Amino acid sequence: MNLTKDILEVINRHGFLGVVVIGTPGIGKSVYAQLIGKELALELGLAKTEYEGWDWAREQIVHGTEQLAKALKDHNRHNRRRLIIWDDAGEGGGSFAFSRGFKHMDALKNVLELIRTSCCCLIMTTIAYEGLAKFIRNYNYWKIAINKRHTNKK
Repeated sequence: MNLTKDILEVINRHGFLGVVVIGTPGIGKSVYAQLIGKELALELGLAKTEYEGWDWAREQIVHGTEQLAKALKDHNRHNRRRLIIWDDAGEGGGSFAFSRGFKHMDALKNVLELIRTSCCCLIMTTIAYEGLAKFIRNYNYWKIAINKRHTNKK
């Protein structure tokens, strides 16, 4: 997958890459994020087989801001996590939660400001980019939109 090589090139050059995968519910955002994770595992030698790559990618998934913080807890610039897949990031990092003034949003801001020191790649999935809190949208993350391909049935 060429995208995996592009991701690794950016990580090697800049040390970190954030990716937002956007699409309607059920279209395959989470599976696509895991596919990227599987390919990264194989490229980095963290998995020897496709199955091991899928298993490794699934282990990188977090849901919610608490799991995101826990995933980074024991990592730093000397012991960086290769990947975090934050599935349904719009739920915990959404503008609705931010506008309601939830306390975890301040903690989330702090985590995301420092994430590049403890993680090489963050992939977030969400149904709407605009639904993410503004401070998340202000980061220069890659945006990947997944759309269904329409076929003509005859």
